[in-house]
Amino acid sequence: MSCEHCARAQSDAIWPGYQARCRGCEVRALANGPAFFESAQAQRISTTYRTALEKLLGPDWQTSHREVRAEYERLQAMKSIRDTKP
Repeated sequence: MSCEHCARAQSDAIWPGYQARCRGCEVRALANGPAFFESAQAQRISTTYRTALEKLLGPDWQTSHREVRAEYERLQAMKSIRDTKP
């Protein structure tokens, strides 16, 4: 499935749009969400974050976590480039 919001988010790190039932959008939403942030700060996967992974992305939470972490890193890199431009 082609998602306009995922396409826009490839070039805009702060793109606010999401489409229901789109895995890419769900991954991006988790990467931008408080459950991931809290787990990253604690340097461990919290029960809340793991539950969100399983509920939104399926039972293979470890693979899903790798997707979310990669998306977070991609977005952070884009934001960093944007913030350094004059």
